Formats: sequence, C-alpha cells, structure tokens
Amino acid sequence: GGRLWLTEGIDYNSKPRVDAGQSIIVLEDNDGDGRAESSHVFVTEKLRPAPLGIAVFDNRIVLSATPSVIVYTDVNRNAVFEPDIDQRELVEAI
Repeated sequence: GGRLWLTEGIDYNSKPRVDAGQSIIVLEDNDGDGRAESSHVFVTEKLRPAPLGIAVFDNRIVLSATPSVIVYTDVNRNAVFEPDIDQRELVEAI
C-alpha cells in the first residue's frame, strides 16, 4: 500500500472560482493493488494563484505556492492537518 499526495489547481491562471480555496488531497492504496481505495483532504488553503507543486518528506509536506512555500508538519502522522496539533510554516520568497 501507499499514499499519493496531490494538489488542486482549480483557480490556476483564472479568476477565483472556489471560495474555500485549494486543497491538498491524499489518495490511499491500502491493499497494494496499485489503485486508490480511499481519498481525503489533508488541508484546504486560500491561495492565489493555485499551488504549483508538492513534495512529501516523511511527515513534512512542502507546498510550492508562489511567491511562498508552505511547510506542514503532520506531528501525529494521520495525514490530516489539525491546527491544534500540527505545524504550518510560511516561507516567504526573498
């Protein structure tokens, strides 16, 4: 089994159409057959423009959202961002 992390780009290069923002979504293959059995939202952010890329390093999720980078640390490793438990760091471009 495994996880595939992806970002939405609904509002990329267009007028905002989604009020809630863009989401990071986690697809999970629980039985190892190469097909996702489930999916859920890790976090939804109001970002303009839409995110451009994502990388996952253990429990750290790095989101490229020009002109910034957002680093989430999933402290309890449950693949859901919980503001009271997990950490969010905004790294501004210089």
